[in-house]
Amino acid sequence: MDAIRALMPVTPLKLFIMRAFILIVFVITFISCNNRSSIKETTQDALVINNGYSSIITKPDSIEKNQEKEVELVVLDANQVVEEFELLYKQLLFFKDSQDFKKYGFAINGPYSEWLNNVQDLKDNSKSKLLLSEGIIVVELELLGLEYVSSKGKETTVTRHFNTIFSEVLDKL
Repeated sequence: MDAIRALMPVTPLKLFIMRAFILIVFVITFISCNNRSSIKETTQDALVINNGYSSIITKPDSIEKNQEKEVELVVLDANQVVEEFELLYKQLLFFKDSQDFKKYGFAINGPYSEWLNNVQDLKDNSKSKLLLSEGIIVVELELLGLEYVSSKGKETTVTRHFNTIFSEVLDKL
């Protein structure tokens, strides 16, 4: 692995390109999910909204109330996702220096494989797209963990870069 790094050093330009690519993929995914929402049918008594996953039937006079509740739910979801991300990030910073982590990393059935599974679940969770508005890309946390595995818990250019981003964003929240 060190031989590969020597041949392909991580430069700020490569980090920028990688981050931009990941951001573009998430934005495209987010936009395509938002385009699924459409009004399917309107009647005098009810409005049927199809968001691609489920239908909501509501009376027209309660549409504004539902929109307010929807905004509250999105804020609540965003806070939950941020809290989960922050917890996973703090866990990584806590165990990255342990001897077990240096020895096993994220090996299957190892002591830290569950952490990696939790990050991947968060990454695959549709609500994790809410983190984009905060400047957080969940896959970067996964990459940070994998970099710590490669470096045996030591700080590298990549880990310093991701830690700077995460600490700046989480301090603002």
